[in-house]
Amino acid sequence: LITYVVCMLEKDLKAENSKTIGRIFKKIVEEEGEKGSKLLSEVITVGLMLKNNFFLTELGRDKMKEIEILSENLSDEIREYVVAIQGDRITINEYLDSIEKVSDRENFLVNVGMHGGMPLFEKVKKSIYSKEEIDGKNLDVDLWNVACHKKWDSYIDNLVITFDEKEKMKLLKRSVEKGESHGASKLIGNFIKEEIDEYNLMHLAVENGDVLTVQIVLASGADIDKAMTDGATPLLIASKEGKVEVVEVLLKAGSDKDKANDNGATPLYIASENSHAGVVEVLLKAGANIDKVDEYGRTPLLFASYNGHKEVVEVLLKAGADIDKVNEDGRTPLLIASQNGHKEVVEVLLKAGAVVRQTYIPNAKTEEIKQLLSNNLK
Repeated sequence: LITYVVCMLEKDLKAENSKTIGRIFKKIVEEEGEKGSKLLSEVITVGLMLKNNFFLTELGRDKMKEIEILSENLSDEIREYVVAIQGDRITINEYLDSIEKVSDRENFLVNVGMHGGMPLFEKVKKSIYSKEEIDGKNLDVDLWNVACHKKWDSYIDNLVITFDEKEKMKLLKRSVEKGESHGASKLIGNFIKEEIDEYNLMHLAVENGDVLTVQIVLASGADIDKAMTDGATPLLIASKEGKVEVVEVLLKAGSDKDKANDNGATPLYIASENSHAGVVEVLLKAGANIDKVDEYGRTPLLFASYNGHKEVVEVLLKAGADIDKVNEDGRTPLLIASQNGHKEVVEVLLKAGAVVRQTYIPNAKTEEIKQLLSNNLK
């Protein structure tokens, strides 16, 4: 509601909307009590300021002073919007005098851009920065994400023309890291495949998890299986983060489903370790090696059992994982789950037919698990 009222910069509140807004206000007060009343008073105050802003030239400075007095009890966040809307250089500068860091001025401008339109954004920028500051510091680089988020295409296109290659790559990386697909699409065509791979844009995209951004980077010709210094591929990173849709996109584009990192851990292993059952299902459906081991002989099932990830264990068993495969220490998933006290996993493994050995019983963590093992000893 605050955002709705604050952004009414070009026109007054339409009469046909007043009843709807009134009902919403009433519901807020009824459901939120004192908190709702406070919010309502802030919204109304901001609305009053907006309305007066339209007639500022007629009302004069005395009325503006009255409005400033009304804003004294507003929260800091709302006051920022109010100051921006007033668009008065003296008032804004007075507000900023109390701010020590220039970066806070930039954050303030970002706030204005995210909640208002381009005209307000430009107006406030000129109000809080001198011409010398704007010319001497590329504020547009710092505010790139606002323009992309709001999809101000003409603004973006004009900015891109002024950037050198270094600035363009900086902004491209920022857009990819934040999953800002609109910005990424505007810049990525300026770079060749080798440059995109050099800056690991594919890895940055999958870490964020925005599917459209991942697709944009893929379409640029990025190496889909490029490994980081630890051997982690984009697919492995997406599997670790539990990004199901990204994993599906990468597999469809031809990513190596079984490519392991330097420790021998595959995407399936990493997804199982981190309890991402949805990713595990997608990888298995794509034909991932269900029993491939890491450098210590551990299978995905063994590590899921070690961590007590019941749902993952069930998915792996249903897909045919070797239930009694041992690691290099000779331990099975059942033994490891018992030692770590994961009763539910122990029950799943026993129901699926895991072999119980006499030596497992004294090593179980709890008496309850010891009893379960004893009951299933053959």
